[in-house]
Amino acid sequence: MKIVVLTCDKYDWLMPGFAYLFNKNYGNVPVTVVCFRPLTLPPNFTIDVLPPEKDRFWTDIMQEYFEQMKDEYFLLLLDDYWLREPVNMENVKLLEDAIKDGADKAELTNTILHANGQPWKDKYVVAGQLARYRCSTQPSIWTRKYFLSHLIPHQNIWEFEHLGSRQAGNDGATLVALNIESRVFEFSNIMKKGNIAPKPPLKSFSKEDQEGLRKLDYEKIFQGRL
Repeated sequence: MKIVVLTCDKYDWLMPGFAYLFNKNYGNVPVTVVCFRPLTLPPNFTIDVLPPEKDRFWTDIMQEYFEQMKDEYFLLLLDDYWLREPVNMENVKLLEDAIKDGADKAELTNTILHANGQPWKDKYVVAGQLARYRCSTQPSIWTRKYFLSHLIPHQNIWEFEHLGSRQAGNDGATLVALNIESRVFEFSNIMKKGNIAPKPPLKSFSKEDQEGLRKLDYEKIFQGRL
């Protein structure tokens, strides 16, 4: 399954930390990073450098990129989704199987379960047609067709999530998650509203991971909070 991580010039400093924790907890698998300038990352990370983002809208950039993609589905992640626990790959496969079995989006979180999701097939829950944040960019497997269908021209990522989710109401799509309490992708959001979270949950990482992040020079960035 293709894995795509989105970043930009303002936040691509997050990518070394993302890559370190991803490889440690998900595995050394191929990952594609969509960005706007060259980055130095582990060899399993392919860097797709797009034309400068200046004066271009997020949805327009995504439309251009994903229209040329040949893969019918992909796991979409953002640069500040730092993994803090090993991922159960059997659960990832179950979610990928759901996509192959007709789902349009399969979430690696437990949001659907906690939003009164209803049973779907054997091991899943499905979101209601009026569920909030149907276009959430939380870790999820999307079909390319469904993702492209909600890329309204000239929107930023916030508008895609909020306004796009309104548009997605009653769209007939099948959005699923596993019927389990835990999140398949157990991560911490390092950023909040465009800035480093006031109290980034760095202490939730193991001592080994904190030391690994120090070696990547994040101590100074997080002002001694590692």
